[in-house]
Amino acid sequence: MKMSSEAGAGVRAGGRARARGVRVLSRRDWCWALGIALAWRVLVCAACVPNSLTDDGRGYLAQAHSLVEAGVLSEVGAPSYAATATRGPGYPAFLTLPVLLFGGSLAGIQVVQCLASLATIVVVARCVEEARPRWARLSLALLALAPFEAFFCAVQLSEVATGLWMALAICLPWLWRRPLSWLVSGVLWGVAALTRDICLPLGVLSVLAALWLLPREMAASGVRRRHMTLALLGIALVIGPWTVRNYRLLGVVAPVSKGFLGHILWIGTWERNGSWADGGVVRYPDYAFSSAAERAQVEEVRASGRVPFEHQDDFFIPLAKERYREHPVAAFGSWFIRAPRLWLGTRTDLMPTRPGLLPRGSLRWKALKAALFALNALVLLLALAGAWRAWRSRDAFYLWLFTPVALTALVYLPLHSSEPRYSQPVYPFLLCLAALSLSALLGKRRGLNASAHVNAAGAASA
Repeated sequence: MKMSSEAGAGVRAGGRARARGVRVLSRRDWCWALGIALAWRVLVCAACVPNSLTDDGRGYLAQAHSLVEAGVLSEVGAPSYAATATRGPGYPAFLTLPVLLFGGSLAGIQVVQCLASLATIVVVARCVEEARPRWARLSLALLALAPFEAFFCAVQLSEVATGLWMALAICLPWLWRRPLSWLVSGVLWGVAALTRDICLPLGVLSVLAALWLLPREMAASGVRRRHMTLALLGIALVIGPWTVRNYRLLGVVAPVSKGFLGHILWIGTWERNGSWADGGVVRYPDYAFSSAAERAQVEEVRASGRVPFEHQDDFFIPLAKERYREHPVAAFGSWFIRAPRLWLGTRTDLMPTRPGLLPRGSLRWKALKAALFALNALVLLLALAGAWRAWRSRDAFYLWLFTPVALTALVYLPLHSSEPRYSQPVYPFLLCLAALSLSALLGKRRGLNASAHVNAAGAASA
């Protein structure tokens, strides 16, 4: 893809700054930005109920303890430690650090996740400073001021860890322009995939997109193909051994995990919103089933344990295919009904606050939720405007940042995706795109003010 003169100028400006060793972001910029970001995280974690773990969180923590105690990924404790393939090992391995240091308490997990979240800010802001220094300061400001990442530091879910690995994988080739960086980037995509399954297709597709998106100033087309090959090799080096482990355990090819995909594919054939799982209690709606017999079958498989979890894909995938054959309009239509819910929302639904602080349904609760919803919607609008601006100018760097965002929306279309948390790992890239469009808006306003000042001065002299 050819870049416009503006995009090329951005790359050349970044290269000149790098050659002179000049940094746009000063130590003062970093101090206030990271100070504000840390304050957000401390405030949110303090408001969270101590030792409150989601069902997913309890499963992850059990697996982390099994890794520490027996070196086996297992949801069953001593003495059996039966190996499992229901989840990838990435997030349980990430949790071994707070388990070793703090015994696996929620406060210890929050400390580690806050540090990982701050590291993500540093990586992404440094990447913008290196590639597009003109917008580095505004990008850092938005990354620091946005409160949404802080909410996920407070709960025991894999969003923060996934976001860190994804940010490193996306930013490393811009920060360290060496062929080896692409191999390491692929390895990081592999680690992200072991943390969240969806990162495997995201990583492969993002690497393939590099062949068209990376600017000529960064590498010639032949070199870009070699870089792409190195990145794919890096992904294979991480995913390959775990695939072999799962094959030896289950007798089937499962690159990351097995058991969740069929269920979320089936949910994707009927889900319109997330109300069926409010409060963590699953209540399948009537329109999820073609008959009462089908409901009974599904509830028995999910509740009785008659079908081992690792083999539930064999039940749900055929059920999903049958629904697409028999009710194609309703099944495909549900994709687009729920698609906005992957992005819109307050992004705080999974954060349990202390009793009395924000009683559900109170005026304070409603006001905060409305403000967060509006802020998130504003970020999304600015990000879309930034992506459009990058597309029109063929700015390869910002298109590169937008690639995982677009792929996240695409890959999640047929899956259970009514929770905004699934898009949280790409939120830092949305903020950078929002900074791009916000900069243009502020520039236009300054231009209008300057023009008005000149006109007023001319009128006065006349």
